[in-house]
Amino acid sequence: MTKLELKTSEKNPNIRVSDYENLFVGFEMECSEVQPQRASEILGLEYDPRHNRGSTTKIVKGQSGDLKYEIPIKVDKYKEANIVVEVYPDGTVPTEIVTRPVQFKKLGEVKKVFELMKDNGADFNANGRAGMHMTFLIDPHKEFSNFDKVVAQNVVQLTRAFYPEIVKLFPGNTERKRTRPMEYRRIPTQSDMMGLNMEHYTGISIRKDNNGNIWAVEVRMPDGTNDWDLIEKQVRFWMALFRQAAIIGRYGLVEFDQATWDVNKDFFINHRSRNSSVRGKGNTSALLKLLDTSLRYYGYMSEEENEAEYELKSKMMEMIISGASMEKMKEVLSVKADDTVMRRVKEIVGGK
Repeated sequence: MTKLELKTSEKNPNIRVSDYENLFVGFEMECSEVQPQRASEILGLEYDPRHNRGSTTKIVKGQSGDLKYEIPIKVDKYKEANIVVEVYPDGTVPTEIVTRPVQFKKLGEVKKVFELMKDNGADFNANGRAGMHMTFLIDPHKEFSNFDKVVAQNVVQLTRAFYPEIVKLFPGNTERKRTRPMEYRRIPTQSDMMGLNMEHYTGISIRKDNNGNIWAVEVRMPDGTNDWDLIEKQVRFWMALFRQAAIIGRYGLVEFDQATWDVNKDFFINHRSRNSSVRGKGNTSALLKLLDTSLRYYGYMSEEENEAEYELKSKMMEMIISGASMEKMKEVLSVKADDTVMRRVKEIVGGK
């Protein structure tokens, strides 16, 4: 049983939870069966054979005296409009596809890319070798995205405390309940969490600018999968974890006991270099209970939930985030009274 405590001396009561309720998420989707050049053609990107990659570019035109020039410039993937900003070779599988960050309500744009590539033969599981990285930002312009330190630390701590449970919740091979090796999503250490200076191949990887500001948090935990519903479910899960990390951060820093660390470290070591079965739930009930209010906020469906209720929660969550009118909510819920709508909203967001 995972035992959590709070280090209240690290609390920040000024954290605005609302900053973490509608995060942007960018994807790095690894796949096999389609090479980078072909993927670039399918996605309409400029392909550079010198660097074996495709990327969105813009042409800067000018003139100096009698000399006219055109200079191709690679766009900033955190600012430009193209949904896919880069395609390049990956070390584990042939191809990696990078998208710009989008809010949850715009996930359909990423789904179109995912389905287009699948229609052209891409395998996003690649026999259990592929990963699916998600990079979360507060603002799509990284210079305006700034995570509070204790929020980022709590994200790392919750991942450390429930590392096996997170892996078991989302195996990329859903039929056989198998997950890829852990070596490229190492469990973060205590020193990783304290300094937020982890190596690239860590389950949670912090992105800082030159001034030390945390502008993004990359989640490297998810397996690659050919199941879009599983991808969307994981986005809901991680957005809930970020929100809960912010709520907790107002009261302190999450801590857990040495026994939990020993068990989780052994789990990582035992699964480090091989595909493996991850049947069983472990301590997932404790994790889901801890995140419950935020999971409900994002309409996350557990195995026990009714699918119709899940769809309703999902629709309500999207309406809440987009600021839908009371009349629109009443129409979706098929109710007439304002207080009935507010009761249902409170059920979803945990009484907020």
